[in-house]
This record gives sequence, C-alpha cells and structure tokens, in this order.
Amino acid sequence: MNFHIEDIVQKVKAWFPKAQAQIEAQAAELEARFNEQNYMPLSPEEVADYQNKIQSLSLPEVYNNAIQTKLSEVLTPWKKNKNSANHLFIVFSPVEPTQAIFKQTLEQVNDETLLRKSLSWETRPDDYLTLENQLQSQIESSEDSEGSDNNTNSQSLVIIPDLSLCFLRCVEGLDSVEYLFDLILKDHSRFWVVGCNQWAWNYFNYLYKVNSCFEHIFPLTSLNAVQLKQWLTPLYENLPIEFGDNNEENYENKANEWDEDQNWISKEEKQYFERLADISEGLSQPGAYLWLDSLRYVKQQEETNSKTVELQEDKQEKRLILKRATLPNLPELTKEDRYLLSSIGLHGEINLSALAVSLGEPESQIRIQVQGLLKTGLILQQQELLLLSSAYYPRLKRDLIDNQILAGEKD
Repeated sequence: MNFHIEDIVQKVKAWFPKAQAQIEAQAAELEARFNEQNYMPLSPEEVADYQNKIQSLSLPEVYNNAIQTKLSEVLTPWKKNKNSANHLFIVFSPVEPTQAIFKQTLEQVNDETLLRKSLSWETRPDDYLTLENQLQSQIESSEDSEGSDNNTNSQSLVIIPDLSLCFLRCVEGLDSVEYLFDLILKDHSRFWVVGCNQWAWNYFNYLYKVNSCFEHIFPLTSLNAVQLKQWLTPLYENLPIEFGDNNEENYENKANEWDEDQNWISKEEKQYFERLADISEGLSQPGAYLWLDSLRYVKQQEETNSKTVELQEDKQEKRLILKRATLPNLPELTKEDRYLLSSIGLHGEINLSALAVSLGEPESQIRIQVQGLLKTGLILQQQELLLLSSAYYPRLKRDLIDNQILAGEKD
C-alpha cells in the first residue's frame, strides 16, 4: 500500500506558502521512503554485473567535445605566438575517471607540428621524497613516438592527466607541484595540458593562488538530464523499465500521450532524470551509481492464494522500475573521519601509508579508522588504493563544507 501525504502537504502549504518548493521536495522524499515497501532490491550478483557495465561504459561524449573545443581555443593562439598563455588546466571532481577522460580525449590530438609528451604515471610513486626528481625525469624524457619523427619544431605539447598523483600533502611532498607550476610559467616552448581534481586545485589555490597565476582553468562540463539519460541508456535500453510509482496499466498510456519533448518517452522519465542530474550534480559517476541504487524490482500485490503468489514471484524479474533517485544518508562522522575523507578526496586515490603521512598520524591508527569507514561504504578500496564512493560524494562534499573542512567548492 502506498503512503499518501498529499492532504497533509496541502494544509502545510496553505500555512507556509513561501516554503512550498521545499515542502514538496521533502514530501516526495518522505513518500518515496514509505513506498520502499513496494520494491525488491537486485541480488548482489546483479548489482555486481551492473557495476561492471557502468565501468565499461564509454565516457560521455559531452566531456570529450567540451575538452576538445576548449583545447583548440587556447592552443591555436599559442602556436602562433608562444608568448600567449601556454597551459590548460582541466578541473575534475575527485570521483570522475581523470585518466580515462584524458586518454579518450587527448589521444585524438594529432598535431604533427608538435612533439607530444605525456606523464605515464597511473598511480602515485611510493617515495614522495623523490617526487620532484621523478616528475622532472618524466617530463624531460617521456616522449610519444607519434609526431616526434622528423620534427624540427621546438614546440611541444606536454600532457599530465592527473596532477593529484604528483604530490602528497606534507612539506616534502609539495616540492613537485611547486617545480611544475614554476616550469609552466617560465617555459613557453611547451604547451601544458594538466588535469587536476577540484579539491586538490582548491588546496593549491589556497597555498599558491593558482587562480591568479594561470589564465586557462577549465572546469569539466556537468551533464544535464538529457545527456545523463543518453549516457546511461545502454545499461537498460533492452529492458522493460518503468519510471516512478506508476502502475503497469497506465504507464504505457502515459508514454503514448507524452509528446511534448522528443528527448523523453514520458513525463515520469523526464522527472526522474532531471532529479538524477540535480542530486548527482551532473557528474557521470555519482549519476551512474545513484541510478543503480534506484533500480528495483516491483513487488506484485499480495494475494491470499499461494499458487498466485508463486506465479507472481516468477514474474517479478520481468518488471523493473527506476524509483525516485535519492542520496544515501551519511553515517555519523567524527572530526577525524572528516579529515581523513577530505585527504582521500584531495589526493583522488591514495594508499594507506601515504594517507598516514598526509594526516601526520601513525599508520596503525589510520588503518583502524579506514576499516571502519570501509564498512560504511563511504570509501572503497581497489587493490591497495583508497577512494571516495561516488554515490556518497555529493552529500559528503556538502557535509565537509558545512563543517568548514572543505573550502572553495561551489554551493
């Protein structure tokens, strides 16, 4: 049985008309939670299968197009006049796949007039005391074979996919980024394309005022509702999926009547993806995992006849619904937990030993704290690396801002 709250909402709205939008949102959230009894979760095997499918999705085309357009806009003037700005910093959320985005986008840059060099690191070197020397060695020696032969032009394109891998937040661990920023500012024979997660960039701006030093800082484009739908469609395009709390009889009729916008098959679908884009902040990874979290089987109405119930159980797998997407609630966090989580986000991904160094605490103490947070699902572990959960990211970011631990993020 669905929980209906419309009558209560109407009364409260009459009392507080200025709070109408907020009341409606909270009421919808409350009703969605009560209606959870109408759904059945996917099995762990099905969830794992969808997680693999999400990870195998090609990145949103809008990311590629936006970066390509911006790169062309700033690279062309520099090629004509090397005294022009010689850099493009592309700023990402800590949970977006920086390496994959750069690989997909920049491998399409085939400019035969430029030597192309790329930092090959996929993880942070273990010895943070030698980060500067290792970075310098990579920049001076790493050269792609493509575009390097028979080239007499001294100009080159240097690609650093993830600046987060080039530092560790401790005194000795910052020498490498100081070296890099200084090199970019003084060496105009190179054009630098550098990816950096937003939390790290805000930290660098606090330390070095990088927003004032560098001209071209490009935040990665957010996905709107239509773009998020187009990107996620391959996950379910061959499945009969419903949207919202619609019953099976009227859903098809509503879809046929919905002709206001060719991007949507129904009003319910449009409302679903508009909300998903909103709560995920238009980020691909939070959007994908919140989509998965909202995917349910629809329970059939209970019948007293046991044979009918048995038949209906066989049909449950054939009826899927994307219920109203919601952000998972954060567990209770201590101040120490918040500092640890902010350090993981700052570095994008980090192993336990480096995390302990960044926090200035014994590794044994950090290990205990990490194990507790892994159980909550707030952080994930991939091999030896710790990273933030995409589904929790929007609410965690807000919590860290509210507790004055994370600064510089847009509200």
